[in-house]
Amino acid sequence: KESNVLSLNGNNFFGLHPNMSSFQELYNAGDMAIFPAAYNSALNLSHFDSQNIVNTGLDQELQTGWLARALNQLNISSEDKLPAISLGFSTHELLVGNSLVTSFENIDNFTFGTDFDFISQLKTVYSNESSSTIGYLNSLLSLGVTTFTNVNLVKEITDMSYKPAAQYPANGFANKLQTAARLIKNSDLRAVTIDQGGFDTHQAQAGAHAGLLKTISDGLGAFYKDLGSLKTDVMTIVITEFGRTVAENGSDGTDHGRANAWFVIGGGVTGGIYGDWPGLDSVLEDERYLAQTTDIQDIVSEVLIKHSGVSDIETVFQNSNYQEIGFIS
Repeated sequence: KESNVLSLNGNNFFGLHPNMSSFQELYNAGDMAIFPAAYNSALNLSHFDSQNIVNTGLDQELQTGWLARALNQLNISSEDKLPAISLGFSTHELLVGNSLVTSFENIDNFTFGTDFDFISQLKTVYSNESSSTIGYLNSLLSLGVTTFTNVNLVKEITDMSYKPAAQYPANGFANKLQTAARLIKNSDLRAVTIDQGGFDTHQAQAGAHAGLLKTISDGLGAFYKDLGSLKTDVMTIVITEFGRTVAENGSDGTDHGRANAWFVIGGGVTGGIYGDWPGLDSVLEDERYLAQTTDIQDIVSEVLIKHSGVSDIETVFQNSNYQEIGFIS
């Protein structure tokens, strides 16, 4: 209902779902940029194809993630403590291609266990220098040493007393955000990825989306409260591979669409709504899809250049035609 929409300061056209009060607070504080019609024509209606294209940088031929390529430009070394983290069961596609990435689902379980004899044997194996000319063997030994180092670094962090400065919701997404905040405060973390699924709502969308939007909003709201003064150093991009159809289907849901809302939070962002609004009537693409007015590559490029300090954006996006949007001063 229109009467339940959460208002945004300085805007009498757009609003937020009533379950997104934490996002409303971030926006009204000037800490959020919203792009209501973001997309890129390289994408299609396949989740798998489009996720791959978004994560690798709008080029399916690439085998590395754009975030990994960006990190490779920055002055990060093996001496840095946990510079890149993928909070999940495996390395996120965004971070594939950077050798300094560490992946784990739960910070408290990132350990080799208590079989100390076995651990000692592993340390002996991986600490041996190799004269082999076989590249993958040397890489394997190096990876083993890095893994032991990172396990020890994580243990140092988990052994520290930690009390978050905000109350996080009790769910997996918020738990990972709390881990991210903990690492930001106690390591050299430069990049972290977190996923939240469940938005493929072909049926019964209203209830499912209400819960998911609350999860995203409340989790990130707690994260930025926890960061406190560090929030100006930490920028979050909330991304998705595509949106949903404008009209609902016969199952009270929506099908795969094109343009969708992206959000950028914190990090010195200049808050506001960015990009022209294409409308929901005669300008629909193929009479079903919200039209694109902001290129997602421009959003990411502006974050990497102005916030992260990437100097050669063409190395990150090979076919870059970056057009500044102006949401970071």
